Amino acid sequence: MKRRGPARRNPQKHRRGTRRIGESMRAYYALLIVAFLSACGGGGGFGAPPNPVQRSAGTLKLVVGPTGSILPGSTTGSRAKPRFISPSAKSVSITANGALPATIADISAGSPNCTGSAGSRTCTITVQAPLGNDTFAIVIFDGPNATGNQLGSASATANVTPSGFSVTATVNAVVASYMLTLSTPSLNPGTNTATLTAVAKDADGNVITGPGGFANPITITNGDKSGAFTLSATSFTGPGQSITISHNSAASCANLTTLIASAPGAPSQSVTLSGTGTSLYVTNLGDVTGPVLQFPAPYTSAPKMLYSALNPDNLAFDLQSNLFVSVAGAGFVQENAPPYTGSPSAVIGSGQFRTPQGVAVDNKGNLFAADFGNNRVLQSASPHPAAAVPIITGLNSPTGVALDPACNLFVSDANSVREYTPPYNGSPIATVTSGLNGPRGMTFDGSGNLFVANFAGNTVVEFAPPYTGAPIATIALPANASPNDLAFDPNGNLVVAEYQANKIIFLAPPFTGSPALTITSGLSLPTGVKFAPPVSAPPPGLHLYMTQLGNDSVTVTPSNANGNAAPIRTIIGANTQLSQPYGITVDGSGDSYASGLRNATVTIYAPGANGNVAPIRTLNGSSTGLNGPLGLAIDSSGDLIVSNFFASIVTVYAPGANGNVAPIRTISGGNTGLGQTYGLTLDSAGNLYVVNNKSQFGGVDSVTVYAPGANGNVAPIRAITGNATGMSGAVFDVVDAAGNLYVSNATAHSITKYAPGANGNAAPIATIAGSNTGLAQTGGIVLDSSGNIYVDNDGNNSVEVFAAGANGNVAPIRTIIGPNTGITSPVGLALAP
Repeated sequence: MKRRGPARRNPQKHRRGTRRIGESMRAYYALLIVAFLSACGGGGGFGAPPNPVQRSAGTLKLVVGPTGSILPGSTTGSRAKPRFISPSAKSVSITANGALPATIADISAGSPNCTGSAGSRTCTITVQAPLGNDTFAIVIFDGPNATGNQLGSASATANVTPSGFSVTATVNAVVASYMLTLSTPSLNPGTNTATLTAVAKDADGNVITGPGGFANPITITNGDKSGAFTLSATSFTGPGQSITISHNSAASCANLTTLIASAPGAPSQSVTLSGTGTSLYVTNLGDVTGPVLQFPAPYTSAPKMLYSALNPDNLAFDLQSNLFVSVAGAGFVQENAPPYTGSPSAVIGSGQFRTPQGVAVDNKGNLFAADFGNNRVLQSASPHPAAAVPIITGLNSPTGVALDPACNLFVSDANSVREYTPPYNGSPIATVTSGLNGPRGMTFDGSGNLFVANFAGNTVVEFAPPYTGAPIATIALPANASPNDLAFDPNGNLVVAEYQANKIIFLAPPFTGSPALTITSGLSLPTGVKFAPPVSAPPPGLHLYMTQLGNDSVTVTPSNANGNAAPIRTIIGANTQLSQPYGITVDGSGDSYASGLRNATVTIYAPGANGNVAPIRTLNGSSTGLNGPLGLAIDSSGDLIVSNFFASIVTVYAPGANGNVAPIRTISGGNTGLGQTYGLTLDSAGNLYVVNNKSQFGGVDSVTVYAPGANGNVAPIRAITGNATGMSGAVFDVVDAAGNLYVSNATAHSITKYAPGANGNAAPIATIAGSNTGLAQTGGIVLDSSGNIYVDNDGNNSVEVFAAGANGNVAPIRTIIGPNTGITSPVGLALAP
């Protein structure tokens, strides 16, 4: 806040100072104190005792009103920004250097110290201060004579001289209550951050706004101690602030945290943030069809039946939202990819289980399943081969498995719960027996407390770490409840599957009252409850066309594939003429085009081509200008556009071109900015985006953009290049419908996204990178109509699929990986029917 010049003074009167504190109908703002004091011989009003210290008398002026006021020394009609205090202010106390008695004055609407209306008034109070360096303490109250609740306080220091002084201070409001708000209660795949905000009020219910801070800051305590959830700050020191909560699913097995807020003199509050999703999934044992059900939030409508299984007992999800169901009647665990309506992507442990029951999946994709009939727990590592491995034996009819935030494995059997640490094949580090009576399903809250469903005892018991003592709470359920499984919803409610009662109940903290919600629709002996993201199928009928350097092939795989899914077609063999295939594209007729780096050829295949088939057309020969053909695209006219890595040029061919034909256009020359041209793509306006992979030869990567029809030695209309871009080993690119550009970076193992019209040394607006992403030597990149991002990875022979809007170190929503996929050193990628 700017200091202001002295007000006009009347030399016939005592020199006086003015201090201004503004007041509004909503909140607190800065407190401006401007005082002009002259020496007055000793003492003066307010009953101050005789004092040899020379003092000065002045005025404290409180300006109340939402529109601001004219400050001293300003020209007539000029306005200041309002300096607000609480509209409930009734009195003020001012002390200098802590000396008593304080100056106490009435500043209520009807006070004789004030003029104007209740909504806009100015109050003037006479004050005293000794000459010298003084500290002024100002406290505002909602009652008369400095009584009632404190609404705000300010402290200011000034050098009081006979010629006057000025000082600026800020009122810090006293927080009496507050409301916490999360931007989202649950972090779905593609989103790993949420924002926490707080709206604070004073004792009279007035909302506190800035720029003053809080006299009693609001402290936030993170219930997760595993490191999975981290906070950008641990307190709100003033209004208008926010705290970012990040979830790193690779850090631990924690998928829930409770954030506890506290401020001295104000009630504490808490909110829960989930790392799972908002849809409720249920296994239904009693229905003759054995359905697995999905209840979308808010869980009040009839469920959607996903598929049937023979006596499904329990369920779990991995970080890619793959669903694992223990099929007790068939003796195996079934894996299904989103949207869970097709054939299973894996059948695990067939012939090994006798009545599999509880299942859980850790942050690395390892599946754990209770083998009830064989008294053991089996483990299956991702990508989940058919056989599972026994890791814990000698149990007594195990029914439930769960992972705590540290990824310790808990197993319920008979009347105990046992805790094992990785790799889980030793003796338990703890055994819990107190308060248990037929324990089944287990879950953990946002503070790491363990909740166990007592099937035989009709209770849920809660244990605090290290879980070895007596329960800290027991939740009694009706006699016919038979609780079989537990989960926490994104709002922190405890969800209980009541097996015999054929219902699912939601209990709000502290879980002792009547259910906040009861579900009965479609339920018959519900056994398992879990939360996961609501998932929708990708656009129907689309396929991923992928070039494979490892065996000179092109594979075609449904775009909704997940896990170890086999392609529906593979173009491979000597007749195909594929030789180091890099680029791939598909035209509107379904013909597929592949570029051969080794033989400087583009081969074109008929729709549905499969096996060792010859191309229907081939571009090859000296007239074509092809020299290391790599990226491919087809424009709205049907022209084929090819980037040539070795020649650093772009060549364009007419529709139907075949044989040793010359290009109809060529972009080449020093003005173009091309160099080691790699992938290329088109936007909706026909602008051409070319990736220049110059970094592998010591240069700087770039994406150069050319107008439609560009030809010859033309300069790009834009060029994205420079250290700020984050490109490193840039290889392929794609543009979405909004004009955002996505670039896959093989060296950086990342995807960078740039705003429409980005130019020069432009920083990305989003970057997908980190250990959770699964990215490793990224290659081709495409988008579907929902904005989902598909990228192949040469480093781990996979395709990762990210949700629209993904940013940061996020896990993919699907991963195509495994020996059946046919993926071997993948490069180019296209999405087409």
